[in-house]
Amino acid sequence: MATDFDALKQRATVVAQSFREYIQAKYDFLAVAQACSVRGWPDRKAQVENAWRLQVLFSRREELRLEFLFKRPAHEIGIFKSVSEISSRLAEHWSANDEAEADAVGTRSEYSDVLHEIEILQANLDSEVLAGPFQDVQRDPDYLFARSRLQDKLQLVEAKLG
Repeated sequence: MATDFDALKQRATVVAQSFREYIQAKYDFLAVAQACSVRGWPDRKAQVENAWRLQVLFSRREELRLEFLFKRPAHEIGIFKSVSEISSRLAEHWSANDEAEADAVGTRSEYSDVLHEIEILQANLDSEVLAGPFQDVQRDPDYLFARSRLQDKLQLVEAKLG
């Protein structure tokens, strides 16, 4: 007979697995988006690739933070009912206390590297250089297909979480 604790733990596992599926779909989308964004803009390739790399790093930061939260009691992760709730918790509602606890449990090495690279890439981001490639990519059929697949995956994940 399953206990409330077992049910919470199972729910937390579903939440974590579902969010990981979504993150993987984001990685797949970002790879296509990067490739499509540099078409016709060889002179801006490095800047465009850095901008998409930044998005990959944001996703990796979410993954690492989720792994940290997953080490907490199940009721802290099992409560999420949508990707946006999870993302909000891992970004806007990530606190200094969360950072300190993550540091204490030794998850810092890769996490610190990710944070450091995010900081560097953000400091060097030039929105004027990216405007043309990012406008053009919105009309690229490969990009649009990849974006549609990501949206489909999001709907599937949301259904699992709902």
